Amino acid sequence: MLNFKPFLLMLLIALMSGCSTLSTPIPAQQPSTLSQLQRTALLKKITHWQINGKIAFITPATKTEPVRKQSASLFWQVDEQNHQQQLNLTTFLGINVFSLKSEHGMHQIKVDGKTYQSHNLHTLIYGLSHYALPTNALGYWLKGLKLHASDQLQLDPTSQLPTQLISVTNGQVWHINYADYRLVNQLPLAHKLTISTTKLTIKLHIKQWLITP
Repeated sequence: MLNFKPFLLMLLIALMSGCSTLSTPIPAQQPSTLSQLQRTALLKKITHWQINGKIAFITPATKTEPVRKQSASLFWQVDEQNHQQQLNLTTFLGINVFSLKSEHGMHQIKVDGKTYQSHNLHTLIYGLSHYALPTNALGYWLKGLKLHASDQLQLDPTSQLPTQLISVTNGQVWHINYADYRLVNQLPLAHKLTISTTKLTIKLHIKQWLITP
């Protein structure tokens, strides 16, 4: 039986279409043809995107609970300009266990056969899970972008691509690690991310990025 709260948290860490190209692996030591300023400017222009992949949620052991790990298939489609998104989590059998739809200022979550909705996504999520997670930051983090000017971004000395981002958000220190960069529409994007704070770790393996102008 799938546990609702872990899947909700997996959704949040992954939170916030048209044509695509085949992603091409980038050798770890290959210098980037883009400066960090050029890459950041191009990433900020990406407002319509979609990812498909796998996500795993891990909580450390406590005095009463062992280490817990759950995983799901992830589909997430976002239109940042119109503040619309659709996110689904499914089991390996293709059973939908969690869905989020946002449009026209309304956010709707379906889980365990029930539907919840609110104009405030942060409040809705906290009410369901009792976790204050950085929903506004996650779209930035997926692209390797800072949300706050105070965020610390570490770059590979050769490729000049982000290897780690450290952000203090919602009173917590978050570490985002990036790996497996591939070219998508000639832009290098990470396909493996680890997002962690003291009480949880999220591992995201993106199988496909889709970007539209």
